[in-house]
This record gives sequence, C-alpha cells and structure tokens, in this order.
Amino acid sequence: MSGVCSWMKRREWLLGCAAGASSLAFGWPRRANACGSAIEFDEEEVLELASGASEPARELAHFFVQGTNSTADHRFSISPAADFLCFADRGAGEFRIESAGGETHHLPAPEGGSANFREDGRAIVLQLRTGSPYDQILLANPRTGESESWGDFLDAEPFVFAPGGLVVAHGRAGSAGALSWVTGAERTTELVRTPEVPKQIAVDGSRVAYFVGDTAFAVELAESSRAPQSLGRLSKPAIGSIWSAAGLLATNADGAWLMRSGHAPRLRLGEANPHAALAHRGTIALGSERRVWFSQGGGFRAVDALHANFHFTGPIAGTDDFILCRGPSAFRYKVKTGQLERLGSGRPGMKLRGAALFGKRLLTWSSRTWATTDAGCSASPPPRSFVVD
Repeated sequence: MSGVCSWMKRREWLLGCAAGASSLAFGWPRRANACGSAIEFDEEEVLELASGASEPARELAHFFVQGTNSTADHRFSISPAADFLCFADRGAGEFRIESAGGETHHLPAPEGGSANFREDGRAIVLQLRTGSPYDQILLANPRTGESESWGDFLDAEPFVFAPGGLVVAHGRAGSAGALSWVTGAERTTELVRTPEVPKQIAVDGSRVAYFVGDTAFAVELAESSRAPQSLGRLSKPAIGSIWSAAGLLATNADGAWLMRSGHAPRLRLGEANPHAALAHRGTIALGSERRVWFSQGGGFRAVDALHANFHFTGPIAGTDDFILCRGPSAFRYKVKTGQLERLGSGRPGMKLRGAALFGKRLLTWSSRTWATTDAGCSASPPPRSFVVD
C-alpha cells in the first residue's frame, strides 16, 4: 500500500469528522463536533507482514471506529490444520474467510462479533451481535461460505464448543439466566436455569463448568436432570476458567485456583491480575503483564517481560506452540525447548493488539487513537510499554 495515499485518506477522513459531516466513511455513524470539543476515534488495521525485505506489507483491513473498539472483534481464528483464516473487517461490516490457496468468502456482520473454528476444521461458528440484546449463532462452511442460523440468544456470553455442538450461557425473561446445549438449528437443550446469566463457561467432554456469582458449578451434558455440583467459591470474581487434569482451573485477581468438588479452592499460582488461562494441545498458558507461564501437567515454566508489557497470548494452529505479543513485537514460544523466537513487529506509531501465524504468514492487528477538533486532528502515541520489547 502507498504510505502517502494511506495518510492522505486518513487525514481527509479525520478532518471530515472535525467538520461534523453527517455520515462516516465505511458506513459507521459519527457525531457533530460541538464547540470544538475533542472526539476520539480508533484507527484499526489488519496487516500481513512482508515475508521478504523487498516485499511490502499487505493490508487486509483498515477502518475507523468511534471510541475504543473491543479486541474480540479483531481476533484471528485459524482452522486446526491452518488451511483457513477468519477475521472481522469492521470497515466492510463483515467476517472474511480466506483459504490457504487464496479463495475468499464474506459473511455479513454489520454489528461485529466473534468466530471460532470447530475442532475438525470443517465448520466455523460465529456469534454475531445484532444491535439488540440478542446474539445470533451462525454455523458456516469455510469451503463454500454457506451458513445457517442456530438461533438467537438473549444477553449471550461467548459460546464454548461441546460434543455435537456448543454450550451457550444466556439470559431468560427478567434477570434470570440459563445454560443451553445447542446441537443444530432449533435443537437446543436447556441444561440448567440460574438466577443470573452464568459466566466463565468451560467444557471438557461431557463436563460443563460455569460460575454464578463467585461460585463454580459443574453439570453433565448427558445427565442434565441431575442437580449441578458445587466446585467451591472464590473470594473475588472469576476472570476465566478451563478444565485441567486435576480439576477446574479458575483465574481471578489473586491468581489461578484449582477447584474440585468436596475440596476448598487451592491457590495454584499466585499472580495479581492474570489473564484468562488458555489450553492448547495439552499445554496450559497462563499470563499476566509481567510474565506468561506454561504447564504440561507438572510445574510451570515462565517467560518474563522486563517492561511488564505482555498483552496477548494465542495458539499457533497446526503446532504445539504459542504466539505472544510483548510491546510492539510478536514472538513464537516453542513448547519443546521453552525458547522465544521473534517473528516481527507491528507498524511504528501503532499499538500492536494481537498477532497470528497462518502457515508462514504473520498477521497483526494494531490501533491508534485520533482526537479531532474544529482545529484539526492528532494521533496519540502508543503507551511506552508498547514501544519497547
């Protein structure tokens, strides 16, 4: 892409915002800039970085949104065999599915959402926001782009894959909630009803764990008529949960806790404000801004960030390894050796938000914030922790 042309388009667009025009480029709404007060916009871009020194980066998506946008809208989803890629392009208001051979399909998503490939890689499930309290669950074929709706769910939490389908935590009339097993269009089994929408769902085979308030429960898909089993209560709200060989591993502001029926929760790893844990091909990754730990059933191996700037951890499809973002750079963590390999960096002046490897292609998404007034526009530099490795 041409840097000069790209800059001119940004400047023209942002100055148009300051003038208070009635419609926004790419179809997103904007407000008039009254009395010279600043309005903030996020500039977002998705890039495929150059594989050689003479090759330019390829721009996959580039758009502006008013205010700060959720990173979930930009997370890449890659099939287990690394033959398909899916990501959100909010400029076009769609999800884009690309094959390794270059074939592309487009799925409309004007309000955004999230997407995940099924374990067998033959389908991708999208959870689409609809501009109402309901989210739509969509099953799509990545090879053809054909899709079908699996239903609309009130105040839905992010779905989790389960045998034969997926589990969705959602609301009911009033403020009540429920946990449902969805196996197809108009094929939904309500597993349990709860006083509020359940949170932090985790599935392992037929076991489903969930939180109501600070208390964790477990229910069996095949025996949903049985009363849920309590796994214990945490003193602070859970951030995330996954099943491990020893029980449910839940994270909160104090660290990672092992939770089992009949036992008090045990602090497995003490670390302030960790991210939600991630499981990938037998390895559990648990991170914070200061370090990321990896465990394969025994102890933890840690990778540190001198500047407390780890901000993204994800799996590398088709391998046992993980991709980490530390400051402006993306790294490959090699599970077998415990070594880090630097893969590349985001564009200078932008805040790297995440990265993925699609075969040998390094993909990044980045953002920066612009403030517009009647006098013009200016970009905020990334925080210092996003400038240094």
